[in-house]
Amino acid sequence: RQAGGDGPTEPAAAPADSGDAGDAGAETDAEPEPDEGGEDEAPRRAAKTQVQWIEEIPRGRFFLRVGLGRKASGSYYTPHAFVRFLVQETLGPQIAERSPPEDPRPSRILELKVLDPAMGSGHFLVEACRYLGAALYEACRLSDERALEAEAKAEAAKTAEERERHLAAAAELRRRVEDLPDPQDELVAYLPSRASEGEASGLSQKKAEALCRRLVAVHCLYGVDKNELAVGLAKVSLWLESYAEGLPLTFLDHRLVCGDSLTGPFFEHLMTLPRGASAIREIYLQGLADRLKSALAEGLRHVRDLEATVGKDVADIEQKRAAKARLDAALEPLKLLAAAWTGGVMLGDETNDEDYLALAKAIGEGRDPGPEMGERPGLARMVDVGKDGVPYDLTFPEVFHPDGAATRTGGFDAVVGNPPWDRMLPAEKEFLAAFDLSILSA
Repeated sequence: RQAGGDGPTEPAAAPADSGDAGDAGAETDAEPEPDEGGEDEAPRRAAKTQVQWIEEIPRGRFFLRVGLGRKASGSYYTPHAFVRFLVQETLGPQIAERSPPEDPRPSRILELKVLDPAMGSGHFLVEACRYLGAALYEACRLSDERALEAEAKAEAAKTAEERERHLAAAAELRRRVEDLPDPQDELVAYLPSRASEGEASGLSQKKAEALCRRLVAVHCLYGVDKNELAVGLAKVSLWLESYAEGLPLTFLDHRLVCGDSLTGPFFEHLMTLPRGASAIREIYLQGLADRLKSALAEGLRHVRDLEATVGKDVADIEQKRAAKARLDAALEPLKLLAAAWTGGVMLGDETNDEDYLALAKAIGEGRDPGPEMGERPGLARMVDVGKDGVPYDLTFPEVFHPDGAATRTGGFDAVVGNPPWDRMLPAEKEFLAAFDLSILSA
């Protein structure tokens, strides 16, 4: 255990009789201030607090030490002001284009698809939920307000034709809110115009804003992260942000997924051999294309079940869970092929294209790929190496294939997340300290 620092660490230099007390540990203090005489600072910068022996830590005792886990895993805290600024600058222009104040269109805001490909605990997604939820509420409020104005004009109209025109405009504006995928039209009931005469609409507005954030969480936000714990934390963060009184926690398993954003292929990549990069022979392509088309059509049906409501009760959430299971089953063979392709590319010369071709043939013909996996160890290894890759158009088919066609016609409208904060030059001390903490004091 060392003296100073934020907490105890493993001993830095155990005495000769300390046995296997632990590895080296170190902690440094701030650099000393130069004196007024302007002496050379180099020797002072080199002077650092040295590790002092305090006590032996026997094997089996639990203790804490300063570590580098956050940096090694790429876990960084982003200042909220920066997150808010980036989200506003990214999504603000899209909202202004889709739903300008003079022509509010709430459904166009819900059509936005926003991705954080390295979401961590969901900081950017939570801010996007908050920002889009506020924009959705404002579009609903403006639609309702414009409808009231149109109805007032209809009452004051001097001709039947003018009256009908204003009433039609009012009805169309109200439909913009009523057509939102909102259970039992609760959002409509909590708009300011529905407040009792003479009463403030504060509580109603809060309820409507919460429903808007919940709609955004269900329809607009997507996230990926390699860390399973981070995915769980992101779900909790969005649950808290999109909580609406009287409704259960919404279902986010199909939106926030665990995987590697950088290694997953698109479907057209699966039509090539992972090692040679040449196109698969035409004899297999038709079967694969047909399998993709049928899997996408089935998958999109299940996605519509997932997005039908915001989850109005526990039974509704269970139906969403069952729909997610059906979606995974429909796309599982193609995701297996994607994992094999990714693993084949990553393994390079260790890959046998014949193994991949055998799997592609089995999936294209609708056969069980299990026997191929069992008979070909190389294929099983390819799948194991590439299983964490995220094939985006298969994981989120409603984003990339909104019309159900095999050809990609869609994509994400915006990508938010952290820029690359780290330095371009290697940090030798921090890297080597993962193996021996005493290097920090060298």
